[in-house]
Amino acid sequence: MWSFKAAAIMVTGDQPALTFELGQLLFPIGALGIYLTFEGPRRLEKAGLALAILGIAGSTLALLYPLVPGGEFSSSEDFVFPYSLFVLAGGVGGFLGFILMGIAFFRSRRDLGNRRAVPMLVALIPIPLLFTGVVHFEMPIFLIGISWLALAYFLWSLSDSSELAKEDTPVAA
Repeated sequence: MWSFKAAAIMVTGDQPALTFELGQLLFPIGALGIYLTFEGPRRLEKAGLALAILGIAGSTLALLYPLVPGGEFSSSEDFVFPYSLFVLAGGVGGFLGFILMGIAFFRSRRDLGNRRAVPMLVALIPIPLLFTGVVHFEMPIFLIGISWLALAYFLWSLSDSSELAKEDTPVAA
């Protein structure tokens, strides 16, 4: 979603409707995907899950609030209460939840070697790119989207290999 948003802005100069809100909603959903890879979640994973749920709630409310009769929303950087609070809760909750999930994944999956750092690196990529976003250059957002595609492939390859291992195991009668 982020890559689509950035590419559309670079080509047309305008942001397509709802791409920011949908992209922000997908961020904590990705954190939930990482949470599902844990066998026995501990405190760090549970804290990440709580923040991801906050992110999903905030982002969902930001998507739905403009549908409320009389509900104001901001299409610029102006603060509009309560819409801007929903966007803030969705963004901060999803971002911090994803960072905690990335750290927890890094600590718990030693069997993957250096590849265990992928979720944490994807979670941290936006931090240095935020400084380039001050000039409203869309390439950092595009790169964040590309990193998410890489993370999706990484998680898919993990699930695919574990499913194959389960299918090839003989079942005792």
